[in-house]
Amino acid sequence: MTALTRRPSVGHRIRQARLRIGLSQTELAGADISPSYVSLVEHDKRIPSEEVLEVLSSRLGLPVQELLDLTPEPVEAPASAGPTASPASPTANPAPNLRRVDLVSQFVQARQQWEGGDPQTALEQFDALIRADSTRRHQDVRLESRLSVAQILQQLERGQEALETLRPLLDDVDGQESPELWQRVLIALADVLEEEGRPGEGLRHAHAAHLASAAGRVQSRVSGLRALEVLIRCAYWSGQFDWIAQLAPSSQEAESGSSPLLSSIRLYQALEMRESGRHEEAVRLLAHANEELQPIDDPRLWAQLAILSADLVLLAGHDVDAARASLERARQVMTLVSGAELPYWLTAADALCTLAEERPERAVELAGRVEEAEQAGTADLGRPQHLAASLLLASQVFAATGHPERALRCCARAARLFERVQAYRHAAAAWERLDGLRQD
Repeated sequence: MTALTRRPSVGHRIRQARLRIGLSQTELAGADISPSYVSLVEHDKRIPSEEVLEVLSSRLGLPVQELLDLTPEPVEAPASAGPTASPASPTANPAPNLRRVDLVSQFVQARQQWEGGDPQTALEQFDALIRADSTRRHQDVRLESRLSVAQILQQLERGQEALETLRPLLDDVDGQESPELWQRVLIALADVLEEEGRPGEGLRHAHAAHLASAAGRVQSRVSGLRALEVLIRCAYWSGQFDWIAQLAPSSQEAESGSSPLLSSIRLYQALEMRESGRHEEAVRLLAHANEELQPIDDPRLWAQLAILSADLVLLAGHDVDAARASLERARQVMTLVSGAELPYWLTAADALCTLAEERPERAVELAGRVEEAEQAGTADLGRPQHLAASLLLASQVFAATGHPERALRCCARAARLFERVQAYRHAAAAWERLDGLRQD
């Protein structure tokens, strides 16, 4: 007998942990995951997403890393009836004999590299995994790996490559056979499209992902909340404000969702309220969102909430000091994230608040930084529509401080940027503002 090693699968570990504490598959699934999906995961027929792993690990009372532990377990191999072929034998063909458990283990290892802060190594490992299964015997692992590749490319700010990966992937995923994976691909595609300045196109995919949850095809409430978040985000920049007013997370989704997702939804709900002049209502909504989200959860989102709060406080006619305090908190958080170079949307909000503090010269200086960064093409990374909105704020400062030409230029650039990213309702409002500036 020869001692070999076998890598325990993630599904095997989940099943053993469930049985150890006496839970049924229905109890482990809870309200946001279907029992049938848990069964597929335990039998290695599905690879759980990061969100599902977090939910399952919480219910099992185990850290995610313990479920992903790839420590080999010793196994006694049966006595050989004869000599085995050498691994180096020219007749050996390992690809067709590639075991699913080994492929899943490679997938988990790549994911661990990604979650450990090394996306480039993870990208190489996922690529190698896809190539290893040349016979496509384990198609679900390949599809999950391709989705991971696209998400890493997006994280590495290679959005166009991410789109080139996601479009054929959507065609290859069977929405009837694998509705959960199909929905996640739709969400990823909508997210990248919105980030790349194509929210109108992203809206179509986000809507399809949302309908998959609304119709009950996908039971995961976490995925449903993620689909709702990207739908509301695309709807806002596409000018579909009536959609935002009608869409809201259910109480069950709110309970099962993560703070960043819920806070992002409330951010865009508050933006829609600002568009319709409901400033006080938006201030109250953002106060609730700020209570739920901590800066460490998502520093950039937390700062955006604080900046919008400052803007709404000014619009509602409240104390300027409260707006300044909110902006300073955002500045402190973003300094830790961005270093000395603060994002233009924070600089633009600072300019508007400084104007309200009756410091016009400093306000013009800050607005000029946004204008110069856009002119030189050196504006820090962010969505183009955010730059357009910041240019509108800069235009407002220039108009109020006696710089009409600069105000006109910023407003016109904002309108063109909005048009370029398919935010036509925002573009129309910018052109209307431009006409007003010309008449003044």
